[in-house]
Amino acid sequence: MKIVEHKKNQGMALPEVIVAVIMLAAFTGIFVTMTEYISKFFKLTEDYSKANKSSGLLIDQHKIRIAMDSWVDIFSQVGYSKSDLKEIVKLGCSNIPYIDWDLPGERHELPNGYQFCVGGTRFDESNILDWYDLTKKKTAKPGIYVIYAKPLKASNAALPLRRVFCRPKPYCIDTSSQ
Repeated sequence: MKIVEHKKNQGMALPEVIVAVIMLAAFTGIFVTMTEYISKFFKLTEDYSKANKSSGLLIDQHKIRIAMDSWVDIFSQVGYSKSDLKEIVKLGCSNIPYIDWDLPGERHELPNGYQFCVGGTRFDESNILDWYDLTKKKTAKPGIYVIYAKPLKASNAALPLRRVFCRPKPYCIDTSSQ
């Protein structure tokens, strides 16, 4: 029976050490460069959040969406006339819509750094009397409007939002149950 002799591990050769050091330097350089690049975005987000007392993008957007849903419920009622909504459209954008638009109901906390606007579309609604006139009822159309929130300063910490709605609500087709 032959006994196999194992050679002792002599370590790395000089070329292997050089390649290993070059790879370590390249990896470290890429890591540091990418970290600095990514940290610029976090700094912008952090500066925006501090300046506007923001809770973060997702939380701010959630608050805005809740407020917009509340406004849609108000605007889409038959009691809110077409001329009332046209007046709000004429007023333009607002930083404090509850006061500027004189909205009833619960006042939701809105993040700073946004303007809120209501705009009409080319799908203008018919007069309310057309809905009750049997001869015109087939040609009466509901209106399509847009509520949107636009950031005062565009950044990755504040994104624009919009909500499209139909009014008056009883005459809009509800496709959610179909």
